[in-house]
Amino acid sequence: MRFWQSMSFTGAENLVTLGTKAEEVGFTGVAFADHLVTPERIDSPYPDTDDGRTWWDPKTHWPSPWPRRPTPRPLHGRPMRV
Repeated sequence: MRFWQSMSFTGAENLVTLGTKAEEVGFTGVAFADHLVTPERIDSPYPDTDDGRTWWDPKTHWPSPWPRRPTPRPLHGRPMRV
């Protein structure tokens, strides 16, 4: 079985530390959200909250996952997947 670590709401200042730790403890890779844009108004209910509203502020900055792709240089001799 392979395990992935979500780093969607991780601040840029913590990406290297957490990515390195994920690799050290054996995660297959890390994953990021791809919500580059969130509409200010969503008419359909959000399925993952009791009140149907998104739990994040629509003005939340969602950096593109591609520039955050870590270096392919593995710490423990195997490539870390992104």
